[in-house]
Amino acid sequence: MKNLTPILVSALILFLGLSANAQTKTKIKMDELPESAHKLIHGKYAKYRVNGMSKKLDKKDILTYEVELQRKSKIIYLTYDADGNLTDTRKTKEFSYDGSEKPSKPSGGGGGGGHSGHSH
Repeated sequence: MKNLTPILVSALILFLGLSANAQTKTKIKMDELPESAHKLIHGKYAKYRVNGMSKKLDKKDILTYEVELQRKSKIIYLTYDADGNLTDTRKTKEFSYDGSEKPSKPSGGGGGGGHSGHSH
């Protein structure tokens, strides 16, 4: 068991060292975003709902802001640098099934006078 102790201690030190270099992401409020982000959100994206905002500090201490906007099924992700410059825009569609849609009828077989699959 004594031989395992140095290995476990080394593994723990390595793990803690890697964790310290990981990026951190924190949820923020609208007033913490750069002014240029406010202008774009309240201007071009005024009809969108803000789903979330965060600031991220990567392992090189580079700060970025991320905003998720949604209008109906369209979701837009905006990324800003620390100075408030828009650096990335990604668009996607949200797909969800809430059970309110009617299931489609299977083609062939089961209805309309055809053979239903049981024997007579």
